[in-house]
Amino acid sequence: MKLLKFYGTFCTPCKVLADRLSKIKLNIPLLDYDVEEEVELTEKWKVRNVPTVILVDENDNEVKRWVGNFEPNVKLKEFIKNG
Repeated sequence: MKLLKFYGTFCTPCKVLADRLSKIKLNIPLLDYDVEEEVELTEKWKVRNVPTVILVDENDNEVKRWVGNFEPNVKLKEFIKNG
């Protein structure tokens, strides 16, 4: 499992999410993608809004997705755990 996080440098909620993610210990890899620089990946994963976090399995299949901010951090942990 790994998390794909799509963000925009222009996006205040993305900055808040990045700050929250930096303060918690994740047991899976987190890959950050700027939607303006990673256009092909943004299109591949059909990201329409930021921030978007996608939990994927070992074969890069989407398990689930969250669009927007996690409030509070416990929801993020639940999102990962229940994937």
